[in-house]
Amino acid sequence: MDQGFGIYFLDGPAEHNSVPALIRMGDFQERLLVNVSRWSREDYKRTWAQAVDLLREKDKSALITSYGGPPPESSGMRCWPLYRSQDVVYVHEQLLFFEQLDTHFSEAHWWRSIPDRRVENEDGQKISEWCTRWEDLLAFRKSLG
Repeated sequence: MDQGFGIYFLDGPAEHNSVPALIRMGDFQERLLVNVSRWSREDYKRTWAQAVDLLREKDKSALITSYGGPPPESSGMRCWPLYRSQDVVYVHEQLLFFEQLDTHFSEAHWWRSIPDRRVENEDGQKISEWCTRWEDLLAFRKSLG
């Protein structure tokens, strides 16, 4: 794990259709449980590569880290929205609930459900976000093949 950004599957048994993983951005890291009831590890890696590729042309995307299926199979997904501004990418952590989306959720076009970047919530409180370099995301993309 020599790059400034990455998501890594960890060794360990699957429990309740979830496997352990780690997201790292510079000095920040967080352990995750990734739902593998619908998508395999390779499916997640494919969508992560697609998410970074989308940022080449668009200003927002997301790394999905827990997805149990579209409605009504699941009520939402855990993801890390990415907002690119030139050579900087702002990262949020978010639970997206399908019923709260402005548009119908499509598994084939999941990125259309990612909300625009906000720096404050409805109450005026600052939303937690991390910054990473675009080149670190590109290195992560390269590691995915």
